[in-house]
Amino acid sequence: MRNYLLGSLLTIGLSFSIFSEVKAATISLDFDRLPNQQGWIRESNRSGTAFSVDGTKLIQNSIGRGSFVKTFRMNNVIDPDKHFTLSFTARYLNQEVVSSTVSTFSFVVYLYDANRRFHLAFGRSAFQNRVDTSVFNDYRLEGSFSTGVASLYINDTFIRDFNTETVRDSRNFIGFGDSTYTANAHAELTNFTFTQKEISAVPEPLTILGTGTAIAFGAGFKRKLAKTKKK
Repeated sequence: MRNYLLGSLLTIGLSFSIFSEVKAATISLDFDRLPNQQGWIRESNRSGTAFSVDGTKLIQNSIGRGSFVKTFRMNNVIDPDKHFTLSFTARYLNQEVVSSTVSTFSFVVYLYDANRRFHLAFGRSAFQNRVDTSVFNDYRLEGSFSTGVASLYINDTFIRDFNTETVRDSRNFIGFGDSTYTANAHAELTNFTFTQKEISAVPEPLTILGTGTAIAFGAGFKRKLAKTKKK
């Protein structure tokens, strides 16, 4: 009986051995169509467009358009409790101050959730003295709204940590574009990907093998016990 119980417990123990499989929900941008043709919402203060695509990149050129604002956003795609990675490849070629030198965020990439935001603003920014923004660089922002902190990497080099900022917009969305009336810019994107990871528990391959082995051991113990009783 003791051997039988040992075999049964071995079976149960191995059956509950699991590992975490990471699944990713990803939003990415194509460059053969404008974002609003891919499900993004276009917001602008005037008609006409400052954006175009050429199959390999998205081009923003709002220079010469006065107090021009144009952004693209995708609503309700951020889970604030999950870790996110926002990566994009961009260059910032030119800027035109229109009405003020206070805010020159003429190209920005941002994440919003419930009066909080992370944003990377090209113009006057905390990282422009670290890299040449007029050439293509790989930018990566990793963090979560639950911690309120995100880390910026440029070309896989850590630059700095950002804390969430309090804002008046209570919506949940990701977005990019020319977000201010005070300046315009010529900028280009060749990659834009937002990923959030979710973890689900699934049986480990070795666990399945181990469970089968344990069952076989259990059956063996039972047969041995039955033979002992017959004797």
